Amino acid sequence: MSAEEPLKEVEYPKLYSNLQKRSIEVHELVNQFKDYDVLILGEEHNDEKGHQEKLKLIKLLSGIYEIGISMEMFERDNQIVLDEYLLGIISESQFISDVRVWQNYKKDYRPILEFAKENHIPVIASNAPLRYVRLISKSGMDFWKQLPDTSFINLPPISSITAHRSIEYEDKVAAAMGEHSLNSNDETRKRNFLLAQHLRDASMSHFISESHYRLNKKIVHINGRFHSDNGLGVTFRLKSSGLKVLTVSMFPEDEKNKLEDNSGDVIYLTGKRQ
Repeated sequence: MSAEEPLKEVEYPKLYSNLQKRSIEVHELVNQFKDYDVLILGEEHNDEKGHQEKLKLIKLLSGIYEIGISMEMFERDNQIVLDEYLLGIISESQFISDVRVWQNYKKDYRPILEFAKENHIPVIASNAPLRYVRLISKSGMDFWKQLPDTSFINLPPISSITAHRSIEYEDKVAAAMGEHSLNSNDETRKRNFLLAQHLRDASMSHFISESHYRLNKKIVHINGRFHSDNGLGVTFRLKSSGLKVLTVSMFPEDEKNKLEDNSGDVIYLTGKRQ
């Protein structure tokens, strides 16, 4: 951040471009997307104002670009049910019954899905099915050998799980392991926990990329910012595959989290942390 160009004192949201080294407005972020294939919105899952801001941003983006919306919140084996709901074939109650929706779905993610449904925007269930995440966390890569061929339609290519690895990201995951009180001395458990994280990221990256080319649309992807901050995780994988990726790190402002942050191409402060 240059000393001669101080941050503007504005009401929320506050945006700062780490690419341009200046404060920007929401419409500038929208215009910037014209040069990219994928926009990653890295959120904090409990940021209520952030969910509202994402919906506002998606509305603006969809008014200019042909987009698809990819979401960590939906697992890949629920894509058929998701499509059937978006097409109006099944009811919302049937959809919620058949899909493993997150606890805060109705309040925080339903508005995005309903907007997509009303405006015929495809939504991509990009996360790995939880049962496979649990299997790899327990047994490592050995569980693949036990799966029937039909399982692989809902998974990324096996080779992609350990491809595009980054020491910096693996250190970040290892630190998260400590926060979850896992036994850091158990090397097998550490390795499998890391593989489970790689599976989630590989799944999201693979189905984002596949959807971008299949649909011939720009993709707006929503995930927890752990998966995409600092150019790591999903961001690193997508860039390694040749896609042009713009990242937003979106969170409330507090003493530790301010605009002076390099976790995303754009820092998007949604409000004061309560």
